[in-house]
Amino acid sequence: MSEYNTLGAYRILRTLGEGGMGTVYLGHDAALSRHVAIKVLRLQEGASPAAGSNMTRRFMREARSAARLNHPNVVTIYNVGQSEGERGRPYLVMEYVEGGSLADQLRKSGPLEWPIATRAVRDALSALAAAHEAGIIHRDIKPANLMRTKDGAIKLVDFGLARAAQDSPHDADLTFPGAFVGSPSYASPEQAAGSLHIDSRSDLYSLAATWYTLIAGQPPFVEDDPAEVMRRHLTERFPDLREFAAVPEELLIVMERASRRDPGDRHKSAGEMRDAVDRLLTLPHVTKTDGVEPVGAESSSASRRGIARSPRLEESIHSFESQLETSDPPTRLAALRSLFGLYTQLDRREDATKVFREALALHIKMQTPPPRSLN
Repeated sequence: MSEYNTLGAYRILRTLGEGGMGTVYLGHDAALSRHVAIKVLRLQEGASPAAGSNMTRRFMREARSAARLNHPNVVTIYNVGQSEGERGRPYLVMEYVEGGSLADQLRKSGPLEWPIATRAVRDALSALAAAHEAGIIHRDIKPANLMRTKDGAIKLVDFGLARAAQDSPHDADLTFPGAFVGSPSYASPEQAAGSLHIDSRSDLYSLAATWYTLIAGQPPFVEDDPAEVMRRHLTERFPDLREFAAVPEELLIVMERASRRDPGDRHKSAGEMRDAVDRLLTLPHVTKTDGVEPVGAESSSASRRGIARSPRLEESIHSFESQLETSDPPTRLAALRSLFGLYTQLDRREDATKVFREALALHIKMQTPPPRSLN
């Protein structure tokens, strides 16, 4: 239950989710007879006045950034207000997207077929092209920030980390120079390095990582330690997507360019990348219905997603299973993690559960220091 019954003119119906900066509620606007999403800033208990002011400034920046955009692939901002009481909190009223996020869809139904994922990326690129043209860099592109409408279109949300391209980098994060902002699994190398000079091409990298996740069912780099994830973004290329799904070579070429470590080697703009993605959707074997999946549609089996038809996937499973015979713990742990992801894609639940438990036990064993000698 929400701690609120009403916020201003809006009646709170239920909680939709928790974000990094606040809680999002489903609300009802009685005057216009429509549902809305209401994001309320969450202030930490015991936070200093300076910290609270800092969070409020960032929250209000989200409202200003999103309100500047009027685009069919960007969630519309309706209003900004502040709750009553001693700890009055700012809130943001926005368009309610009934279909939920692509992160929700991944958890519920598993990976998307590549044409469906690619159409979602194309919509996101249209939103980014508009944002970048307005001088706004999003800096937190990920599946959770891509919402699907009832007709299958994608809307970009959550500009909480966005900043204007002309802002001073020292003011960008409202924290301290060089601070990391974003989500480690989707961070560009320059974000991971804490660079003060991040431009629109960082969003393209994060969208490439999101694209990979939508098809593979997991981010490019999966580690327990977020710092290790960011290190791999800084030093490695994405693993071969064909280990998870059958995709055309043309898709790999576009994704590879968007995910290059040097921003200068990526697409020059969201518009340029969108043109490349559009060409993928004109390939002869892409049908008109491949790009739209109704809200609530679920993949009932791995074979429906096309994963079971990939010989490369079966070869990968065999390779990782053979690595379990090694006595080297890090190699075995890496193989167990990879197998968990692959078994999950194939809906081999018992096998996935087994390797997950083995990986957890091995990880704990590796983190436990050996007993001291009593001599």
